[in-house]
Amino acid sequence: MLVLALAPVLSGAALSGPVPVRCIVATSLFSPESFRAYPAGPVWNGTPKAPDTRFGEAHRFRTVLHAEAKGPPDFAGHYKVVTHGCGAGLACPMFVDLQTGRVQQVSSLASIEVDYARAYEVEKAIGIADTRLVYRSDSRLLVALGTRNENPKLAGATLYEWTDRGPHLRRFIPENKLCRGKDSL
Repeated sequence: MLVLALAPVLSGAALSGPVPVRCIVATSLFSPESFRAYPAGPVWNGTPKAPDTRFGEAHRFRTVLHAEAKGPPDFAGHYKVVTHGCGAGLACPMFVDLQTGRVQQVSSLASIEVDYARAYEVEKAIGIADTRLVYRSDSRLLVALGTRNENPKLAGATLYEWTDRGPHLRRFIPENKLCRGKDSL
């Protein structure tokens, strides 16, 4: 959903009035239609395999992986998203395939930082307690909202489509292109 926001133009020339600026309402990224556009197929309901922590950085987080990767899938049909704290305001996600136990960490999403000054408004508007990562069990869409990998140039909303090989970047919306209203970021 696009809306027009009015922003003044600051320049040495005389202002002739507000200039329309296009922006995207952050909460529209979490709409049911957005998630339905990336169906995961049937949600798997078998017995979860234990996370395989022998590879990559997974061994460093084996306690949280084993504790959190239980129960039904919460993402893309057969994955469990497990996050651990990795700094003030940062969450570092790992993706556990409950069918195989494979643990994936994604270099383009090694960490996500939330802007606590605006988080409450978004959380209230969409009814989700932690808006850094938004996903559903029946969808392959993953929305990361915040600053990725502690890089200010990566602040905004990032939409990934999950595939068998991991995430595929579908869209990045810089923070300055997101509307800042009562119902948005």
